[in-house]
Amino acid sequence: MESLPPPILHQIALLLPSLASLRALLLTSRTLHASLSHPHLLRDFLRAHYRPAALHALLYAAIESHDDAKLQHLVTTAHIPAHAGDSHFPLRRAAALNRPGTIALLLTFPPYSPKHPGASPHAAVSVALAIAAEAGGREAVGVLLRAGADVHYGGDAALRMACVKGHEGVVRMLLAAGAEAGAENWAGLRVARKRGWGGIERMLLGQGGLDAW
Repeated sequence: MESLPPPILHQIALLLPSLASLRALLLTSRTLHASLSHPHLLRDFLRAHYRPAALHALLYAAIESHDDAKLQHLVTTAHIPAHAGDSHFPLRRAAALNRPGTIALLLTFPPYSPKHPGASPHAAVSVALAIAAEAGGREAVGVLLRAGADVHYGGDAALRMACVKGHEGVVRMLLAAGAEAGAENWAGLRVARKRGWGGIERMLLGQGGLDAW
């Protein structure tokens, strides 16, 4: 099966009587990835047999392999939604892996691309900021901040996660972007003090939102 050329694979898939067999073909045959070089076949195939789980698996594979060219092809040519059925997994995963280029690419697609200048970014962008902060990805944090991610989302969750994980550089970036070391971030201060992360402790106390104790 894997040695078949994409046009033949396409015809077999269209004739398969079982949706379970079709999904198995999608998930197990490397030939499907080769069919990305045949946009017209891929578009026809997806129109006839749109199976979200299988298509989202292709997005997953592109992100895991750091293949932004394939990711762009899947979204723009194959018309697979960049938000992966409202799970926003691609953006979340790119944030966790500190992939600033992938994040910047995803932010050019709906629903993340601004509908008009000055529009507020999608809430998923702010969630991704917290994920990137927890992972310590300064480059990813920078891209998301420039995209307008809300540093106060979830009670300054990004700052709290960076503090708890000990990512001093990310803490500095978030405080500079306006994050507040308020009551929600007592946990971050306690962890920093317990683990001897003096730099984070001094930044939080120096920011003025927390009293020394």
